[in-house]
Amino acid sequence: LLFTQGLFGETILNFLDRLGVLPIVYTYSHDSSRTKTSKQFLREGYPYRYINERSYNPELIEVHPDDLIICADWTKDFFHINNLPSQSVYHIHPSLLPLYRGYGAVSEQLLRGVSIGGVSLYRDNGVIDGGDILYQSKITIDLNDSASDYIAKCAELAASWIAELAAGTTPEATPQDETLATHVQRTRQKSGFIDLNMGALYVHNTIRAYSYPYFGAFFYHNGKKINVWRSICESWAGVQGEPGEILSKGNHGVEIACGEGSIIITHAQIDGVVYEYDEINL
Repeated sequence: LLFTQGLFGETILNFLDRLGVLPIVYTYSHDSSRTKTSKQFLREGYPYRYINERSYNPELIEVHPDDLIICADWTKDFFHINNLPSQSVYHIHPSLLPLYRGYGAVSEQLLRGVSIGGVSLYRDNGVIDGGDILYQSKITIDLNDSASDYIAKCAELAASWIAELAAGTTPEATPQDETLATHVQRTRQKSGFIDLNMGALYVHNTIRAYSYPYFGAFFYHNGKKINVWRSICESWAGVQGEPGEILSKGNHGVEIACGEGSIIITHAQIDGVVYEYDEINL
């Protein structure tokens, strides 16, 4: 049983499909008030079961003694309240646990400019992201990797581990070192405001951190809200112009001066329409 949602879940399903693994998928219904990232999975062949429950209810969610239960991008305390299933529940988390526990792990790592991230599969023990680790792998995060790029790297590894567990593999469990544990807060849309007075690298990392599938980093130009989905850090240092000044436009995108250095905006959303490179009109 795979409890999942959003882009992370969709990408895991794509990789599982290539591996010939067909899970029963529980996901929040499209109109669920539980999460804004819920989406309807429409791929044929998967036995989807749409739910609105905030916690596990054995009367509504069918679980058998021999089921393998995996959660990916799912409510972390879904199985923590009452009527826990007798078998183990496993979670996929996009970090090298015990680092970056919590819901904002992807954004936090990109915002900090982390170059070596990772993904972990752990056994739920009632502590958010605190259970014994069964699988863990480092992931290289390139400077221009967006949130969706990082998620794809995590999903590919996660799918391979799910396939191994489904085939009956029993890896050795390793307890987490609580002295190394760090926690991140759930992100809010106001966190995505782009302060062009900051250095170019910080601005670029802010854009990466809140890019699709998240709400998008943004700034205001001529009274309009501009969501920036992708950028390039063109110049890391030096004064290129007044912060926010448009330095050039062309098939490369729009270059904007920051407090130090400059960035090139390559994908931006204006009035609900996404423009790329030379289509961007600022």
